[in-house]
Amino acid sequence: MLQRVDDGAWRILLASVVAGALWEAAGPAITFAAGAAFAALAGAALVVVKATMTRKS
Repeated sequence: MLQRVDDGAWRILLASVVAGALWEAAGPAITFAAGAAFAALAGAALVVVKATMTRKS
C-alpha cells in the first residue's frame, strides 16, 4: 500500500501546484469551478467505461 501512495504523490503535488497557480491567476471561484468540471469529466468517464465493460461481459 505504501508503494501506491508514493507512486501517486507526484500527481497530488502536480494537482496542488496547478490549483495554486489557478487560484493566484483567476481567483477561488474559477479554481473551484475547474475542480467541479474535472470531477464531472471523471464521473462521465466512469459511466462510459462501465457501460463499455458491461457490454463486453
